[in-house]
Amino acid sequence: MRRRTTRRRTTPTVATTIGSALGLLIVTALTRMTWPQRLGLVAVVLVAGLAYILWSNRAEIASAAAGSAASDPSTLAGLPVDGASAPGDHTFDDSPQDSPSSDSGPPDSGPSDAGSSDCSTDSSTSD
Repeated sequence: MRRRTTRRRTTPTVATTIGSALGLLIVTALTRMTWPQRLGLVAVVLVAGLAYILWSNRAEIASAAAGSAASDPSTLAGLPVDGASAPGDHTFDDSPQDSPSSDSGPPDSGPSDAGSSDCSTDSSTSD
C-alpha cells in the first residue's frame, strides 16, 4: 500500500508571488523608517483596530449602555437628581475669604497698626 503525502508545487502560484512581493515591500519600508515613524505607524494601527472593534460591536455596546441606564433610576443621563452634587463636582464661592494673609505675598496697600510708629499721629490736626 502506497502512502499519500502532500507535495510542494515545483512552480509557485500567482498568489504566492504577490504575497512574497508585498511582504518584501513591507519589510523594506519598515526597515527604512525612523523610530518615531514606526511608533506612529503602530499607534495608527492600534487606533484603527480599536475603532473597528468598537464599530463592529456598537449594537451590543448601545444595548448594554441602555440596560445599565434603565436599571439605575437615580441618575438621568449621568446627572444627579434632587440637587445632589455628583462626585468630583465642586462649587466655588466668589466671596473673599476671611483667612489671614500670609507673609509670602506682596504687602497690603492699606494702613496697618502692627509695627508702624508713624501712624500714631493724625496729620489732619495742626497746632
